[in-house]
Amino acid sequence: MGWRELSRVLVRETAYRASRKFGSGGSGRQYFLGGFFSGSMAVGILFMSFLSAVSSVMFLSDIGALPLLMGALGLLELFFGAFAVTAATNTIMSEDLLKPISFMPVDEGDLRVALLMVGMYLGGGSVPFLVIPGVIVASLYLRMWSLILWGLAEALSVLLLALGIGYIAGSLGPKYTRSLFSRELQTAVWLVFLSLAGILQIVPRLTPGASFFREFLDVLPPFSFGGAVLGLGPAILSSVIFVVAGALVFWYGASRLWRMAGSGLSSVPVSPAGGRPLLRSGFFEPLLKDLKLLARNPRMLAYVVYYMNVVPLMIVFSFMRGPKTALIIPSLSLFMAGFAGTGVGYFYVAEGEGSLLLYVLPVTRSWLARRKAATCLVFSLPTMTVIAILGYVFGGPSIAVVGVLIFLLGAIGSSLAFSFLAARGLPSTPAVWTNETLWEGYVGVQFIGFLIVVGLFLVSAFPVFVSEAQGFHSSLLMALLASVAFFLVGLATLKLKDEPL
Repeated sequence: MGWRELSRVLVRETAYRASRKFGSGGSGRQYFLGGFFSGSMAVGILFMSFLSAVSSVMFLSDIGALPLLMGALGLLELFFGAFAVTAATNTIMSEDLLKPISFMPVDEGDLRVALLMVGMYLGGGSVPFLVIPGVIVASLYLRMWSLILWGLAEALSVLLLALGIGYIAGSLGPKYTRSLFSRELQTAVWLVFLSLAGILQIVPRLTPGASFFREFLDVLPPFSFGGAVLGLGPAILSSVIFVVAGALVFWYGASRLWRMAGSGLSSVPVSPAGGRPLLRSGFFEPLLKDLKLLARNPRMLAYVVYYMNVVPLMIVFSFMRGPKTALIIPSLSLFMAGFAGTGVGYFYVAEGEGSLLLYVLPVTRSWLARRKAATCLVFSLPTMTVIAILGYVFGGPSIAVVGVLIFLLGAIGSSLAFSFLAARGLPSTPAVWTNETLWEGYVGVQFIGFLIVVGLFLVSAFPVFVSEAQGFHSSLLMALLASVAFFLVGLATLKLKDEPL
């Protein structure tokens, strides 16, 4: 059995284990950015190429924007590539997928190549197309053929760096998941990965001088590849150093991953997400159980915090316009409240294999919906705090109180409503809960509900967009009425007919 056949086996098992562990669906391919079967790698390449080409068109009006173009595409490649490879290698190591294969008559070199290639098959192989089509489009428009050469060098070096980071991060997970500090550290690292796009948006606004920032970017990899195309000496040197650094990180990461896999450290037992689904009566015990389940799973915890806090706050900060911020606070509070409820599905998936035990306990769907809604509400409180602070800073105590009131009413209602939909969509027979098991009864309605939330936000904010201060009271009234409607809808779900799990 050669490395290609071994890779196929590892890819199948990795995708399947990831789907069970992180709720990515039946086949698990959706969990990654690409895949090895059914043409999904081709789909990933097409998607990345489309994104790259469309992004490049936005920068073609100014040749001086080449560093921004190549830097942005390179960072996206680094983010997506490292994310996919980390996810794949972490699953392989934590699930001991190499152990059964090691008993087969396989060559050690083939097994090592297969281990390193899984991340490529499950997403890493498609990420260079975030850079290559974009620079080709730019080179054809600007008639700068050296741009293609520098673009290929950037795509290759960023890929090597992403693979190296993924190998290092993926090999760390299984060894350190028992330490509270290391779990917190892993959660923070995953949040940095997931929040990279928002960080790139915020950093330029925080930089004191825009001109200084641009000069700094021109020599900072991977932005420096655009500067190298323009003939800037420091940028050329920086790009060459980056290529060498990417190769060194790849070599170190690949060596470390193989040492960890071969030394047996991957067999350290890891507590499954649903390992001890302690269930007691009362209100706080199920809530604490959910928090413990997430605390034991840094990646899932990072997803929840990112979706329920980082994404909403990125949206909030994008609307910050000085004194005008106070006028939009009521509508933003309404949007954040509705958005909070859409994340309740994460807390069902977090049960992991512990969901099988719930089927033999005297648990009803309504009871489960209330408990998961409570956990969802707890995770949305940081967003409410930020809204209160912004309301107080830009509009005074009255705006802060109104923003909190709208958020609380809307978040309680949306959490209860979406949680009820998720509970009703759970399988009637014992099953491990994933996004796939929630699909029929929840995800479609969840998407419709999200569109309704967006629509209500736009309608309530419209008076402010049109007449600013004159339209504030109309905007406030609509946002308040919509939040009350959310609250009443959520309460109404508690009165519907209940049924056992």
